[in-house]
Order: sequence, then C-alpha cells, then structure tokens
Amino acid sequence: MLEASERLHWPHWVRQILRLLPIRSQFVLSGNIRDVFLVPVGGRYVLMNMLDCLQSALATRGIELAAVYDKMDGLRVYPGSVRAAERVAHLLGDGWNASHLPLEFDQLRLQIQTIVNSREIHGAFVINHASRLVVRPPDMSQEELEFFGGCAKLAEIVTPLDSPSGRSLFNPVFWLFDQEHDVPSCFMAASERIYSQDVPKPDFEDRIAAVQLLANTFPDYSETAPEHDELITSFAAQTNGFSLQALHDISRIATDQEMPFASISEAVRCYQVSVIDGSGTSHRAGRIDVTAEERIDGPVPISDFSLSGAESGDLVRHRPKDCGSHAERTIQATRGNAARAGNCAPRARANLTWPWGTMSLLHTLCVGRNPDFSPLAALFAEDLHMSRRHAELGLADGHLYVRDLGSKCGTYVNDRRIPPHERTFVSDTATIRFGTTTTVTLHLENGV
Repeated sequence: MLEASERLHWPHWVRQILRLLPIRSQFVLSGNIRDVFLVPVGGRYVLMNMLDCLQSALATRGIELAAVYDKMDGLRVYPGSVRAAERVAHLLGDGWNASHLPLEFDQLRLQIQTIVNSREIHGAFVINHASRLVVRPPDMSQEELEFFGGCAKLAEIVTPLDSPSGRSLFNPVFWLFDQEHDVPSCFMAASERIYSQDVPKPDFEDRIAAVQLLANTFPDYSETAPEHDELITSFAAQTNGFSLQALHDISRIATDQEMPFASISEAVRCYQVSVIDGSGTSHRAGRIDVTAEERIDGPVPISDFSLSGAESGDLVRHRPKDCGSHAERTIQATRGNAARAGNCAPRARANLTWPWGTMSLLHTLCVGRNPDFSPLAALFAEDLHMSRRHAELGLADGHLYVRDLGSKCGTYVNDRRIPPHERTFVSDTATIRFGTTTTVTLHLENGV
C-alpha cells in the first residue's frame, strides 16, 4: 500500500478556511468547486461534493451549514433534516415561506444578515452558483452594486460568537463563484474580512489517495500486490490535471465494463478520446483542449501521458529513487499506457527516443530545466546548455514540429539550427538537439 494513504488530511484549501474562521467572516471560493474532494472520515477517505465537504469541515468547529441559496432553486436548508429546517424556518420567519423562489437582492441580503447575526444557531450561509447573481459583471446595475456593497459592509460589522469548542467564530458566509473573474472587484476590495480562495485541481498526492480509494471497487484489486502499487502510480500520473470526479468516472467506466484493474490505463485512454477529445473540453488545468494547430499562442507544459514539472518532483518525493529510475518509471508507464489504448480511436503518435529510453507523444511536450514548465525538468537538471524554457515538441494535423522558445544555445534539427519562436516541421524521422548535449530522435507513427 502506498504511503500517501497513511496521511489523512483535509484538502489544503479547507485547512486554510478552518484556520481563518476566527478572523474572517466571509469566504469567496472559485476554481475547481464542482469537483468531489477527499474527506477524512473514520480513518479513511470519502469522496464528497463541495457542500458535503464544507458541512463536514465546519462541523469540526461546531458550525452547521444552516442555509444554501442559489438563483435557480431558491433558499433551502442543508443538509435538509426536519430539525434543521424547523430551526432555520423559525429564525428566518416570513422570508422562509417563499424559500423555493428566487429572492430579490434586498431579501437575500436580509436572510444573510439574519444568519450571520444569529445567536440561536452557529451556522453558515452559502450562496451557491454566485456567478448567476450578476448579469454583466463588468457593468453592474445599481441594485447589484448596493447588494454586494451591503454584504461587504456586513462582513465588517458582524461579530463572532462563542462556539461549543470554546472558540470565538463568525457565522461565516461562503460565496461559490465558478470563476475568479466573476467576483465583483468592488466586493473583494471593500473588506479585509472577506477571504478569497482558489480551489485547485487535485495534485499528485490527492490523485494517489483517490485512486487507492477507487481501486477497491475492482474485484481483482489487492492492496498487497506490488504490481498494483505501480498501476496506482501510473493511473495518478496519467490523469495529471484531471478532477477527482473524472477519476471516479474513469473507474466507473472500467468496472461497468468489467475491466480488470490491470487495464485501468486503457480506461483512462478511452475516457480521453471519448469524453475529453470528443467534447472538446479538457480536464487539464481547467483549459479548453484544442487541436495542436490551433494552440499557437504558447506552449502547454504537459503531454498526454507525462507529469507536470511540479508533480514529477512529487513523484520523486513519493517514491524516492535516483533520477534515472524516475525516468524509467515514467517512460515505461507512458509506453504501456499508449500500447493498451488500442481499442480506442486511432490517431497519430510520435515516439521520442531519449538517451534514457523511449516515450510517446500525442499532443505537446515542453522541454527545459524549469520544473514548472517541463515534465522532464528533473532529467535535464545537470545540462547547463539547456535553457529553463528551451523548446516545444508537438503534433499538428499529423505532422511533427519543433519550436525553439528563444533558448540561449539553440535547438537543432538534424544538426541545423532552427529559428526561434517559429514552428519547424520535420520529416517523419528526425534528430533534435537541445543546446550542445541532449538529443532526442523523433519517429512519427500514423493510425496508432
């Protein structure tokens, strides 16, 4: 069993909220808020949605999720127990009678004020889908400006109350915005008691823990099988930039089709082709996945089956071995993942043969010594002739290209230096040199 499962903890963004509850009265959450999250329950992890995760975390401080509002469903008690509904209904009075309807801004502000000022319950108010409150964020109406201004003022004047745990905590307000730029700037600037938190995509350790949890749904999975540890690591590496919900969906696809755990990489590949490539939406870093030809405004620092630079370091820390062993594991996983994807739609693929082994490329790979830029940065650390952001390799319409990114020592195709910042298309087989030392041989395969 991999050691990540032995360190159960709340997600970092949850821990930050819990630390700030005594001094912050409102929290703006954006980013990966529609994902599921790893919540420690009874010595193991459980995957929960945002509201369940918040409820469980706040309960550790004696705070209930008293009410949740969104423009579509109106006001409701969470989690919906009869006792909780009665308490909130009593507290909100007439405002609760129309709870199934969208509220006017002055009504909503009054309900928020009632909860945060209450001394009868220690509860939180959540505005879900807060992005829907404003029709045109850059051009807010007077009514919208007054609403957010009033809520910001409320953040300043509200006072904390003693909790069952003995701490003085606010009845907090949580705003769930789909994107950070949906948050009105006038709202955030109005009070230091409003804290903004970006909820990130899961990192490598999170994905390891989630895969360990999901692996138990496979009948053939065994915690004591060493090869299954490697499969867990490979699964987590393949899904760099994916949400935990995507990992859950991949596992569901595999178990529904009665695939063995040993074939989990094939399930990932099929998910990429049918769900991500098919819909045009990528789980990678929350961006839209476009074709290589369209992606000309800058390099994307990931490839289909490799780790981001930061996460390659996570993998080294997770299984501490020398750099060569890390390269071998990454390349073996990449090669095996691509080979097991045969049941999915055919597409062009390039094989990259480095001095330490061969890996596959299906989209784009960034090359350099900056670990935040290149997934292979750890392997280039000793090559001082390679720049931190040296070059980009990729496929566009079934053709191989190389782009030098203004490196100091240049990039060479078959010993000829190529111009910087331009795509140089190469033949189906070519030797690329980065600076004076590191070389890679590219070989294009069609219909793989």
